[in-house]
Amino acid sequence: MDNFFLSSEVKHTSNKVYTAFILSIFLDTWYNICIMKNEYISSATTHFEVCPLDTTIKILSGRWKSIIICRLMQENLHFNELSRRIPDCTRRMLALQLKELIEAGIVYKNKTSELTTFNIEYSLTDIGNSLLPVISEMNEWGSKYLLANEELTESE
Repeated sequence: MDNFFLSSEVKHTSNKVYTAFILSIFLDTWYNICIMKNEYISSATTHFEVCPLDTTIKILSGRWKSIIICRLMQENLHFNELSRRIPDCTRRMLALQLKELIEAGIVYKNKTSELTTFNIEYSLTDIGNSLLPVISEMNEWGSKYLLANEELTESE
């Protein structure tokens, strides 16, 4: 299955990162659909209940968030190193996605100051680390989905 919107760098990364990329697109789309649905529902009713699934999808949606989380699950990283490990993500977009993850309490921005340098290192918070089983399950689901779609494409 060859997607036209994926650059060659993304196509040649590991299956786990590719799956995370596909899932982030899915989550972003799902979240946008939920927003439209929620606006319709909230305008039609006087009481709207917050859905935990929608909250999770909102936090994880964004083209690069799942990949950022996967990278930070491996080790704590400085901005430049994180940027090098996600070459298709612009520095501006990476900063925006990190800011949103920090605001959600998923990522921690650790500022350390030495005599001559100022370092910023990003790491997952305890809440961010608690996403490991969720990300693992999503990765497994994404792998099965990609395999099933590959088989459907080949049979046509």
